[in-house]
Amino acid sequence: AGGGTAQPGSFINVVVVADAMGSLHFFDADGSPLLSVPCDTWALGSANAPEACVVSKFAFEVGASISDEPLLAVAGPRGVVSILNLTLWREDQIIAGKKPRIRKDPETGEPLPGQPTPEPPSSRTIGGLGLVVKYESSIDTTVAELADGGGAAVAESEVSAMILFSARAGDSGSKRYLAVAHTSGEVRSFDRNGTMLKGIVLEGGTPALDIKKTGSSLAIAESGGVSFISSSRFTFGQVYCKGGMSPVVSMVYDVLSPGMLYVGFQSGDVVLYNTKAKNDKSTVCTKMYKLPTTGGTNGVRLHAARGYVLATTYEGISIFNSTHLRESGVRLIAKKATASATAAEAAGGDAAKEGRKGKDKKGGRDKGTKVGKTAVSCEHLAIPPASVSWVAGAKLPEVLVVLPTSDRSCTGAGGSGEDNLELFEALLPYNPVSTDISWMRMPMLFGGLIIVFGWQFFKVTLNLTRAATLVPRPSPSPSPSPSSSLKVLHLRYPSRSY
Repeated sequence: AGGGTAQPGSFINVVVVADAMGSLHFFDADGSPLLSVPCDTWALGSANAPEACVVSKFAFEVGASISDEPLLAVAGPRGVVSILNLTLWREDQIIAGKKPRIRKDPETGEPLPGQPTPEPPSSRTIGGLGLVVKYESSIDTTVAELADGGGAAVAESEVSAMILFSARAGDSGSKRYLAVAHTSGEVRSFDRNGTMLKGIVLEGGTPALDIKKTGSSLAIAESGGVSFISSSRFTFGQVYCKGGMSPVVSMVYDVLSPGMLYVGFQSGDVVLYNTKAKNDKSTVCTKMYKLPTTGGTNGVRLHAARGYVLATTYEGISIFNSTHLRESGVRLIAKKATASATAAEAAGGDAAKEGRKGKDKKGGRDKGTKVGKTAVSCEHLAIPPASVSWVAGAKLPEVLVVLPTSDRSCTGAGGSGEDNLELFEALLPYNPVSTDISWMRMPMLFGGLIIVFGWQFFKVTLNLTRAATLVPRPSPSPSPSPSSSLKVLHLRYPSRSY
């Protein structure tokens, strides 16, 4: 999640975690607790049905403008989604969220009496941050009322993916919408008040595992590839990215090249696709190449920042540089192993040592003793890891990644049976070499004017000098002489003979 501050382009990272009891715990980037919201605050009817507190998905949207309040969508069981309103405070000021318009006395400058005042946060961090979370609405996405008054129903299904997004709605500005994908293979769009707008069914009824928005399109990750639909009309587009043998579990667009889509598979592979390639005057999706050092046995979750791509699994985090994506491709620049992977490797190494000790005096091995790493059963490793804090369009240089390191089902890797979280912060500076020469326009313009005027001045001066050189000087008159004053005419006439 992320919260916008009072200045455009500035963001604050906020981590939200749901526990087994349905409580939502909010933390800042340093891990300091901001707020804890119990289940009965966001899940209606949770007192009579404790299973309603099970959280399956999160969706966050910071808003199209600074005045928009951040929204958090929480998906519970049986397709029920709750919309929560977030207001972030720093000291005594609201830095993210809807600010109330307070009228003041023009003479004294004091607020007029009788006006509503915003609710301050109940607790604050050491840095002065405070958070207020309010319940807004609940949407039953399986049985919803259509905008035209009709009705529709979906068979018993859960939410497999969802996204909150902003879109323009005529002259009224932007509005907030919710797109929800069900395990039954249907994708629906809802207004903020819960009214269902559109709905489509994916081919084969396969569930969508991820939804991303770019421009006016929604990218839907299916098991066999990626489909694209219009976010307003909710109709399929002509472009389709064909996947591989493994299902697609996550995807993200490159920040610098929005037409480039990174697709993560259940096998751990990450493949780059060009969704705006041209073929016979038509737009197609072509596979570019597979990112290096990806792959394995675990699902991968992808993140993007300006000039970087992050691929996270339970085994570790891989950071790739994508600044010159089209020229030199994507390059691996750093890797970080998680504590759970390190513990599993250490446990396997200890087992190997114990296996080497199991030799008899004749150099053989005890029956039943297996040399090498132990076969650790970690069912949760097949699920893509949780991740937090990448905000679309924010271009944040700081990316937070949260990896659950619960050892309850992984006791073979030295687990302690406790639920823990690892918070990683990746500082990703983006300082490309500037090739902009627009600053040379004015100097070149002045230099050109000086040359033109100098040449004109030099040309005029040169012409005047030449004109003065070519004027003839008067020669002195010679003294008159008799011969000079006598003119003799010689006439030629034909001779005649008489």
